[in-house]
Amino acid sequence: MIPINVDTSGLAVEFGLSKEQIQQLITDVITGITKRAAKRWELVASQELGSVRDMYVKSLIVGSEGPYIGYVMLVSKNPLPLMIELGTPSFDMKEGFGKSQKIKIKKGGGWYLTIPFRFATAGALGENQIFSGKLPKKIDKLVKNLAPEQSLKIKDIPKEFQTLKTREKLLTPNKEFETYTHRTSIYEGIQKTKLPGSNRHTQYINFRRVSDKSDANSWIHPGFIAKNFKDKAIKSMDLFKEIDELIEEFLEKEGYGK
Repeated sequence: MIPINVDTSGLAVEFGLSKEQIQQLITDVITGITKRAAKRWELVASQELGSVRDMYVKSLIVGSEGPYIGYVMLVSKNPLPLMIELGTPSFDMKEGFGKSQKIKIKKGGGWYLTIPFRFATAGALGENQIFSGKLPKKIDKLVKNLAPEQSLKIKDIPKEFQTLKTREKLLTPNKEFETYTHRTSIYEGIQKTKLPGSNRHTQYINFRRVSDKSDANSWIHPGFIAKNFKDKAIKSMDLFKEIDELIEEFLEKEGYGK
């Protein structure tokens, strides 16, 4: 919370403001500063975030608790915005997958889940959160020539993209995740399919299977370094200047223009 003190005694005398006008002035200043803080928070976050920008910005809620208290909060059913803002250590995504309503139960017990990865084309901005990444130009060219529902085979993938990616060891305050090497190229199995609801547009999508039997060190998210966009936004604001501008706006509205 940021306390804001506005000395209204001088204004009341200089402009002959009534008690009601003073109360309205304070309310307008608090409301205005709150809205400006939200806009600045949104701007700072938008400058740094990519694919999750929309989700994060839409989680910013502006409100008030009476005429003298305004707030901007990060509120979302999805934990991702708060994880980005406050930071979080590495974590095992399988724990969340296992709680999904979409899991399938295997005969004899256990579960499995199919995870879709949608790729943006090489020429796309790829900023939308639905994309897992942007296809390299060579891969893009290959998948565009695929027949519907045909998948990209490992033998057809250029050598430089067949290399298996390795994730380094991850340490958290409470747990250690060992080094893990992917078993297949992330581009193997990509399919060209029709975009749902469209007869013209296609999408490039890959599927990976995760289950209760998956390697203990697979599907580990590296975590997030705290972005602290709220603090950055506040530090970037000149509150005294902002308050003066809001007071001027109020006085002009009341007929005390320059």
